[in-house]
Amino acid sequence: MTGLLTAFGVSIILQNLFLLFGSPRPMAATQFIFLDRTLAIGTIRISSLQVYETVTTIFAILALTFFLRRTTLGMAMRAAALDFEMVRLCGVRANRVIAGAFAISGLLAGLACIFIMARRGSVQPHMGFDPVLVAFVACVIGGFGSLPGAVLGGFLLGITEVAVLILLPQSAGGLAHAVVFALVALVLIWRPDGILSPAREKGDKI
Repeated sequence: MTGLLTAFGVSIILQNLFLLFGSPRPMAATQFIFLDRTLAIGTIRISSLQVYETVTTIFAILALTFFLRRTTLGMAMRAAALDFEMVRLCGVRANRVIAGAFAISGLLAGLACIFIMARRGSVQPHMGFDPVLVAFVACVIGGFGSLPGAVLGGFLLGITEVAVLILLPQSAGGLAHAVVFALVALVLIWRPDGILSPAREKGDKI
């Protein structure tokens, strides 16, 4: 929780620095526009950007799963998510675990930023707030400390948001986030620790 709050605090500081020394207005960033092209497969037309996003997401999940399950630092991070003090007592350097977690988070955020820039063609200081909020809610739904839970929470949140946008009338489209977060609240009443919290996984194994 301390690392999470620190990350939010640093993000707010960086946003305000960009507002102060940069500009609050969107700035053109067309370096990755070339990723967004239209692909024709028979009579079906899809965006190449969607293909790149899907492939990159699958690769990132597999690579992160391998890292967390097969490397010493990854296993230390998983253990720290359950009991950080015990990990320190076992001789694992806390700063190394925290620095590794921030480095991986920055790498994944950078990948996401590439695709966001390719879609929007512009950047502005507050462009990362909505994705971070959605990712945070997805982790809450799935359960903190559980990679499968975070992935499942993200998919459920995305599917729910699209379904709500389809079901709601066009005049009420602005209420989509409110409806989605209300459904999230109901899920958390049922499972306060998340759908796939580490405690549940441990209980299943026993």
